[in-house]
Amino acid sequence: RETANHIRFKNDLSKMIDLALTDPEKLSGETAVRPADESEIASLPNLKNQNLQGQPLALSDLTGKVVVVEFWATWCPPCRSTLAWLGNVKKEHGENLAIVAIAVESPEDEVRKLTSALKFQIQFVMGTDSLVEPFGSLSSVPKMFVFDKSGKTAAIFYGAPEELHVKVARVLNELLK
Repeated sequence: RETANHIRFKNDLSKMIDLALTDPEKLSGETAVRPADESEIASLPNLKNQNLQGQPLALSDLTGKVVVVEFWATWCPPCRSTLAWLGNVKKEHGENLAIVAIAVESPEDEVRKLTSALKFQIQFVMGTDSLVEPFGSLSSVPKMFVFDKSGKTAAIFYGAPEELHVKVARVLNELLK
């Protein structure tokens, strides 16, 4: 609905068309995950914000941990299943893993209602322009970033392909060794 979002969507679509024309193999199921390239962020941005409980969330709180940042929306069914899955992954890996779920294009009351039902140790945050902007183009959800313990971007996942959870688990297991 906003001009900036429309422009980002057009740019992302252009990238995908160019990729399809120059290297169609990259559009296979394997492209749901890939290392960050020059057009994406190289490391975890400084997350100065508050979670839905009003507690501060800052980059310093995430230092030394593997971090997953999931962009999601209340109207996105695959996002909901991924949040539940991430909650279980957090339980499994404990303090070695931090998960920040940033809600976008969703009314705060709906976000609060949905997240109150999820009793997971996930940092739920409302996505403001200043919080989302450092992550680059966000033309669709879900979009997931995985950062290693030093804060470097390890992988970016687009959409919700059938094998998403398996691929994310593979990356996380490697980073959490």
